[in-house]
Amino acid sequence: MPEETLPTMPRKPLVVGSLLLAAADVFSKYLVFAVLGAPNYANPHDFAVIPGFFYFTTRYNPGFSWGMFSGIPWLLSAFINLLIMLAVGYIFLFTRKIPVNRWTIATGILILGGALGNLYDRLFFSEHMVRDFLDFIIPVARYDYPVFNLADVFIVVGVIIALAEPYLARRSSGKAKDG
Repeated sequence: MPEETLPTMPRKPLVVGSLLLAAADVFSKYLVFAVLGAPNYANPHDFAVIPGFFYFTTRYNPGFSWGMFSGIPWLLSAFINLLIMLAVGYIFLFTRKIPVNRWTIATGILILGGALGNLYDRLFFSEHMVRDFLDFIIPVARYDYPVFNLADVFIVVGVIIALAEPYLARRSSGKAKDG
């Protein structure tokens, strides 16, 4: 029996949404770094949004998430980032094995938009590092969470939606049948 194929992801919302999120990420980095300047590692927190909890702190990240693999050359890092983005893009644009619904569209937009935002920094920012600026301190644990950016938020939220998608799709199809 032939395997059932599903429709492919609509390309226009995926491309437009991803580009808009990438632009928002790049603009936010530009704005914060223009106001606060280059990282000042002597000052642990540059600008207190909510003192003791949330700061804008400019940092350059030579690695991946939270500085992992920071010892690899920037070009290799950019190449790996590009390969990941192309693989995710291929999955969302050309495969017919994933269900197409609002959750998978949101997942694709978030992950690709975040990947594009960080890839932009690796390729076009003079330091070839990702610019991070969102800094949270978890007061109860006195833990200074690693500094990150909007692209990282988009990717993490996209992955969370992808993991929750089977439940969310079942739930929304149940509401559609009831309503």
